[in-house]
Amino acid sequence: MQIDWLTVFVGIIAISNLILLTVLVALCFTVKRVINNAVKPAMDQLKTTVSDVDNMVKNIDSRTVAIMNITKDTADNVSSHIKKTTILVSEIVNPPLINIAGISAGIFKAISSLKSDKKK
Repeated sequence: MQIDWLTVFVGIIAISNLILLTVLVALCFTVKRVINNAVKPAMDQLKTTVSDVDNMVKNIDSRTVAIMNITKDTADNVSSHIKKTTILVSEIVNPPLINIAGISAGIFKAISSLKSDKKK
């Protein structure tokens, strides 16, 4: 019996291809297991983190709007009080001061007039 080397060679190639195919299938299952064990939990955690950050941003946004509204209301209130105080001072304090200034000027003029009369 003579060995046909071509048949042996083709047989070795066929066996090698079957071994490679088996390794490839095993590799596919390994990649699937890695994806299920590592990537999916990481993606789920990422989704949770993004959702948490989104909620925080919404909370910060609503708080910022509330603070801005309070600040505007406070500024308007202070401005109103300043206007009222200015009007009050001008209506209540200014007339007596003007009268006192007028009386002082009159007294000063009278004293000056008396001094000039004494010198003559």
